[in-house]
Amino acid sequence: MNKEVKTIFVWTDGDSSVGIGGESAEINADGDWLFATDEWEDGELETLRETIRESFAMMWDEHPHVMFDFENVEPDMDATQTPAYQQALAGKL
Repeated sequence: MNKEVKTIFVWTDGDSSVGIGGESAEINADGDWLFATDEWEDGELETLRETIRESFAMMWDEHPHVMFDFENVEPDMDATQTPAYQQALAGKL
């Protein structure tokens, strides 16, 4: 299935028990989209997710979560309510 990715969300949880907030960033397309997955092989999207995670971990000293916009299944849904966010909390994204 083809997915056009317009935004990639990257965030860390921080540690609220000691007053450390998490970091966050959005990677957005200036044009129609960042990329389309119509010609991607199985596993390539997850490879990209891991590459983004590793890159931001170098800057933030913490492994972040990475979510593509199509994983936010309902446009009006707060990101923290999405299945992808819940998977990220469980350490699966």
